[in-house]
Amino acid sequence: MRQGHLSRIESFRANRGFTFLELLVVITILGIVAFTVSLSATPSEQRLIAHEVDRLNALFRLAHSEAALRGRPLSWEADESGYAFFEGSAATNRALDGSLRRRDWPFAVESVEGPTVVFGLEPLLPPAQFRLVTNRGETVLLVDAFGTVTLVQ
Repeated sequence: MRQGHLSRIESFRANRGFTFLELLVVITILGIVAFTVSLSATPSEQRLIAHEVDRLNALFRLAHSEAALRGRPLSWEADESGYAFFEGSAATNRALDGSLRRRDWPFAVESVEGPTVVFGLEPLLPPAQFRLVTNRGETVLLVDAFGTVTLVQ
């Protein structure tokens, strides 16, 4: 009798499998993990804008140094497709290449309002304000006298 009892327990364990509840819990956990990964993997427009402001800060510092080294003014102009640095102005001179090459916005921009920023030999710039209109709203960028770009919603 003892031997028959063990064989019934072993056969019950061998045929048991997973219950519906256990499978449901595992699928729910996998869904939550997949959702979290997709949120962190897909950058939001706000995160892209903040990253672009950081990039503009670095590029403006570089443009200011380049203008001083070349002894000629450089200008920065933006439109709906992106922005570029030029020797002189966009109307009269060529676009720069390398680190100061033309770049596209990493998000959809419907319109850009703001002046041309000119980096000259003088250490201070006239302050400027740029308004970027995207499909999600409006973003304002402020450029101070030192060329620092600040994001203002």
